[in-house]
Amino acid sequence: MANQGSMPDPLVGLRFGKDDRLEVKHRLGQGGMGVVYYAWDEEKQKAVAIKVLLRQRADDPEFLRRFKHEGLRWRDIRHPALCRIYGLGRQHGHFYIVSEFVEGRDLDRVLQEDGAQPVDEALRIIREAAGALQVVHEREIVHRDLKPENIMLVDKDRSVKVMDFGLAKYLGSDSILTMPGDFVGTPGYVAPEHLRGDEMDGRADVFALGAILYELLTARGAFRGKHVIDVLRKNRDKDPIPVTKFNDSVVRPVATLIQKMIQKDPRKRPESMAVVVSEVEGIQAQLAAGSEDERQGLGGLLKSFWD
Repeated sequence: MANQGSMPDPLVGLRFGKDDRLEVKHRLGQGGMGVVYYAWDEEKQKAVAIKVLLRQRADDPEFLRRFKHEGLRWRDIRHPALCRIYGLGRQHGHFYIVSEFVEGRDLDRVLQEDGAQPVDEALRIIREAAGALQVVHEREIVHRDLKPENIMLVDKDRSVKVMDFGLAKYLGSDSILTMPGDFVGTPGYVAPEHLRGDEMDGRADVFALGAILYELLTARGAFRGKHVIDVLRKNRDKDPIPVTKFNDSVVRPVATLIQKMIQKDPRKRPESMAVVVSEVEGIQAQLAAGSEDERQGLGGLLKSFWD
């Protein structure tokens, strides 16, 4: 008997969308909400991604209502660092959503293959991601599952794309794409207030992005443990080992920014992604000034001043 994993996917070869213009070519992967496929848009002559809802999700009328409402809402949210949503529909007995296909590597893979990133590159990635999340937060939406796997670098230019808002929460509403029993977030990145059962806002994403910045600079998680429970306890109660212990090129303003972003008390974090963007840009300007000093024979002076 053939192994089930080797059986052909019944959706490969099917066509979706208006005039059946989207042909499913192959499967890309599966998440908590559905299965993602690579498809070709014959009218626009470009690749797209199609996420097909899992059956247990599609059979829940309330979940389906929210999925439709929020899919339409997402079409209006635009930012260069956000994965674009083109539309949604139902065909062949499946509910699906069509989005931009991003060809690149997620940060988890980048760290595995390339190791820790230079300080200026890590700051660029965080600034672009924070700018996209600022737009999302202005619509009163919180991502809630930021992690290296959900931020991609596009192959052609290393631009940033924030992905997978499947666990997003709409503030001031009960509208949320999760089901009873779902765990929201990822150990190592989930905000302490969520683990305490408190209300969350955009500062929960600030916490996760701070943990990602730490990891970009060290190639190791900020909160580590032997078991998931250990990691979650450190998420909630413990400060990580200072980033400078693993990367001595990290100047004090960067280390301080990380410390502020991963504060256990959300009131002590930057109050918005706009503040994060502003602080990162300020550090980038200081680093650029330091590079100019080095070219003029003043190498090391700026770092000595910060340290």
